[in-house]
Amino acid sequence: MQLKALHLGAMALACAVLLAAALPAPHAAAQTTDDAAISSEREAAQVRIQRAVLNIVMFLGDEREREIRGLRSMYGSSALQDFLESQIAWIEEIESGDPRIMYETALRLRDGDGLPQHRDAAVTWLERAGDHGVPEGLFEASRMLLAKPFRDGDVLRSDDLLTRAARTGVAAAQKELARQLASGGARPFRRDRVRERKYREAYIWLLLAHANGAGIGDLDASSKKFLPDEERETARAIVARAVGRNLPLLWPAIEGGAVEHWWDEWRIAVRWEECERAISILTGAAQAGETRAELELARSYRHGVCVATDAAKGLAHNEAAARSGDMRAILLVGFMYYDGRGAPKDLQKARHWFKAAALNLIALSPRQDRRTESLERNLPGADAFRARTIPPELAAEIEWLNEIERGDPRVMYATALRLRDGDGLPQHREAAVALLRLAAKRGVMEANYDLGVMLLDAPRDYLDTADGIRALIEAGDNRFVPAQVELGRRYATGDGVRRRDRSAYGWLLMAEDNGADVAALLEEVGGRLSEDERRSARADAEIRSSHPLRSR
Repeated sequence: MQLKALHLGAMALACAVLLAAALPAPHAAAQTTDDAAISSEREAAQVRIQRAVLNIVMFLGDEREREIRGLRSMYGSSALQDFLESQIAWIEEIESGDPRIMYETALRLRDGDGLPQHRDAAVTWLERAGDHGVPEGLFEASRMLLAKPFRDGDVLRSDDLLTRAARTGVAAAQKELARQLASGGARPFRRDRVRERKYREAYIWLLLAHANGAGIGDLDASSKKFLPDEERETARAIVARAVGRNLPLLWPAIEGGAVEHWWDEWRIAVRWEECERAISILTGAAQAGETRAELELARSYRHGVCVATDAAKGLAHNEAAARSGDMRAILLVGFMYYDGRGAPKDLQKARHWFKAAALNLIALSPRQDRRTESLERNLPGADAFRARTIPPELAAEIEWLNEIERGDPRVMYATALRLRDGDGLPQHREAAVALLRLAAKRGVMEANYDLGVMLLDAPRDYLDTADGIRALIEAGDNRFVPAQVELGRRYATGDGVRRRDRSAYGWLLMAEDNGADVAALLEEVGGRLSEDERRSARADAEIRSSHPLRSR
């Protein structure tokens, strides 16, 4: 027993010695703990940077550049600068590469699989992957938005993505769309549609899902409760006609003949050699402002598809598409005149369209160093033109634009006005707006005024209205009297903005103090206000007038 105890004690002593040898000294252990804490803090900081960089995925153009500048100002002087730049480069590489990789990365962001979980970035990249040939991305983005809506519009956006995925042939999306149409679920309906119409649409999508390999047993059986046999037969005939001939679905047969579905009807008419109908569809869509229809009409006349060959009509339709602002159409017409293919060779007209193409680049690529890349993506294909490089005349127009932006802001302002009015330059609203914004940022207060008037007089959406008011206020606060008068007039009459008599009164007071003759309008607006409101508006105007001028 004693020997056994001694033996056990010896073993315990040996283990203790080995354990002591394996463990670091006390100071080494403390050092290891500190290193682990530093490593943990660095990893946490890297995750924060990853999430911040992923936030910029939703932005494009100037907004993205602004967000990136903010990140660089935050981390640019820290030890994490290289990591930040690597993450920005990673995002740009994902977006310029294979859309399948973008799709798979989006799924990893959705699930937190080796990447920070980031819902908005995942949805954005799923949609972009769907737009570049991975339609499953549209369906997955739709499911994400519908699973847990976070903001107004998520359900509507989900509906749009689901419909787009179904139209590209994703069977699961077609089946889900059928389910929502039949149940009146998340998908909002037009109020002018009767309930039976929804069931018929649902049944058509269900048949398409089945044709694409989806199982529909229970849904098909339940449809008999809601659709008469004759409606079911009509739906089967529509789908059989499309699927049996490997043609796109007849969208107007489902959705009431809306103009946005002309493309599918036209393709079917061409495939069935219904030439008169095909040209009629293209003509109607072109008259409705569809640029693609103009281009297809131009191609039909150039190559004699369903009509007699007519180069003059082909050129006219190409120019109509170019005048709508489509970048590819603009370049196509420029190259036609430049190469003398499909149009008489005319370098002066070619330069005109090349200048229009250069101006379009302001909207497509705010950054000068990316404009050539954007231009090359829109060059006409080798099947129509031999030229695949940027000719010197086109490069000269791009450099002219770059010099305007780098030079005197007053010259930039004057050029913007000429573009706005078509004074010796192509009339180009977007380029004029872009140059006015740049001139205003560089201290030309008149540019704020003209920018505000342009955006308010012909807004494209509510953002233009907000930007227009903001630009006028910037000029008005900087004592630019025409802007103060304009703000007073617009607020007093509700011209392009909501009528606000108190705001109108304040701006008109400021304009009058600065020498403007606005007494009649000031009296009219003041008559609609109480004494307290007039006193308050005057106090606000005095506060605004006391602000220091922005340096020019």
